[in-house]
Amino acid sequence: MPPTAAPAVFPGGVVNNGSFAPSPAPVAPGSIAAVFGTNLNDGSTVLSSSFGPNGRLVTTLGGASVTLNGIAAPMFYSTPGQLGIQIPFEMAGQTSASIVVAAGGQSSAQQAVPIDAFAPGVFTLNQQGTGTAAVLHQNFIPVSPGNPARPDEVLVFFATGLGVVTPPLATGAPSTGNQTATVATATVDGIPAAVTFSGTAPGFVGLNQINVRVPPGTRTAPNIVVVFSIGGKQSSPVTIPVAP
Repeated sequence: MPPTAAPAVFPGGVVNNGSFAPSPAPVAPGSIAAVFGTNLNDGSTVLSSSFGPNGRLVTTLGGASVTLNGIAAPMFYSTPGQLGIQIPFEMAGQTSASIVVAAGGQSSAQQAVPIDAFAPGVFTLNQQGTGTAAVLHQNFIPVSPGNPARPDEVLVFFATGLGVVTPPLATGAPSTGNQTATVATATVDGIPAAVTFSGTAPGFVGLNQINVRVPPGTRTAPNIVVVFSIGGKQSSPVTIPVAP
């Protein structure tokens, strides 16, 4: 039997798993990132993860493991062409990291990953970081054209890449509702909107939650634009449906 080809990470193949902003867009410490390449695992498709005995997200999935600057990265999903990882919080203060994927007893060549303190990406329904946001009403029912947002309502958005949190979280540890060290801001239809919570989604790893009050008087439309900013970095625009 011929030997299995070694895993290979594409140049620029590590991107924010919310926005999918292309390289050289950076990723942030603690964020969820997608790793693209070939032969990245044992050939299986594993779309869910679990917590290990230490209470943290596992660092081996589908026969693959990932390190950044030698630090094991927690894993969310694993397929031959794409891995989901958490960028270790230990990357804080760095501008670049070297990623290596190991699978089948072989390791990939190192690839450089740009790192920034903030790299906000908002999760959307098309899972590509564009179009309609994956957003909830406060009763946790999804916002949709049939159940739109209303002026003066608080909505729950999900993002990643909002940087370090307080109190600090260990890499791979689930959130207890920690707040971002820097508070995110938001505009809705170009109007500044009140952010009532900027932090991490309780019980999740790497997932940020931003609660935003829709400004009173927001116009009715199926595609009102929402943009988030943190630490001088701006998210890609997403949209929400708003009704009176």
